[in-house]
Amino acid sequence: MDPLTAAAVLLMGVAIGAVLYQEDIQVPATPITVLTTTETLAASSLQVTTPNPNGKAAVRAWCDFTVGAGTTAITLTLYLGNAIGGTVVGTRTPEAGDFTPGSTAHFEIEAVYMFSNVGDVQFVMSIQQTGATGNGTVQAALIDTKVLSG
Repeated sequence: MDPLTAAAVLLMGVAIGAVLYQEDIQVPATPITVLTTTETLAASSLQVTTPNPNGKAAVRAWCDFTVGAGTTAITLTLYLGNAIGGTVVGTRTPEAGDFTPGSTAHFEIEAVYMFSNVGDVQFVMSIQQTGATGNGTVQAALIDTKVLSG
């Protein structure tokens, strides 16, 4: 293969990557009360159409959370579907710390979900306090879903 053809093939290979089909960003109404150690829905995406039934979804979510009394750790979980209890897409290992009741901290989670033979996807983020004797509050949150080619 001559050098010009080789360069063209290389450029084509570099230029071809994942195609962004659709993106959905949702900011839920806040504040959201988190009862002691109850897993609570903090953010939900809309159903995002998948023009190609096979691909991947890159999901990022965050929340600013005011911890309740007695809290020793915070766990964020991403689920496939529109409710807690669906397929777990990602879990943020409980973030432990010396939480002062009433203090607010920023928590983030992200995951890539490979899908096949589906027409749409939807995701939710939950938050759960460990060891809490007092309620916590989601002060702000966001979930960003990008549907990409495989």
